[in-house]
Formats: sequence, C-alpha cells, structure tokens
Amino acid sequence: MNTIVKKDEIPDVKAQLDDEWCDKSDEETDFVCTAIPNPEPLQGKLLLEPVKKLSEKSPKDWNDDDVMPIVKLLAGRTCIDGSGDNFEGTNAFHSIIVDFDSYLDNNDNIRGLLDSI
Repeated sequence: MNTIVKKDEIPDVKAQLDDEWCDKSDEETDFVCTAIPNPEPLQGKLLLEPVKKLSEKSPKDWNDDDVMPIVKLLAGRTCIDGSGDNFEGTNAFHSIIVDFDSYLDNNDNIRGLLDSI
C-alpha cells in the first residue's frame, strides 16, 4: 500500500507513473482501482485528526464512513511525508496501518478508491 518516507528520501514517483498504473484490477481480488495518481507526498500532519478519531473505535467496528476521511487523503498517493511537523500524524497512521490494511483487504470497494503503486 503506502510507503512512509522521510522528505529527503521521497522517490521520483512522477517518473514511475504510467498510463496503466491503475487500470487493471488486482488478480487476487475483485477490486478495480479508480484512484487518480497523485505523486505529491501527503503531509503526515493531515492524518493526525482522522486517525485519532478512527482510533476511538475498535477496528472490528469500523465502517466505510469511519475510514473515508483517511482514504480521501491517501487516494492515489505513493508516499507520506513524515518529516518535521508531519511526524506525529505519520506515526499515528503507522500505529493503525495493520488494521487499516486489513479493512481494505476486506472491502474492495474502498480499496479501489486509494490503491497506489
């Protein structure tokens, strides 16, 4: 899914994107990616509040409405900037990433909205 990197380690993803990056469905699932590629790193600080709110619920009680604020932020992104004032939000997301990925694995309709390279 997404990769967390320091700002000075951000890969040149513009060079990696091509016209077919999201046109095909994953062979092991039924999802079709509809995300529009966005090579700009997501500022980790933007994740802090949505992750805090999501963390108030048990992952088994999450629903699509609960995860959508984070999905909208991550849609089409290939990396998250965790440097400086972005660290806290990035770290918060990292704390839920296993449960978040599990939710996506079980909800192809949501996974297709954000799945990146």
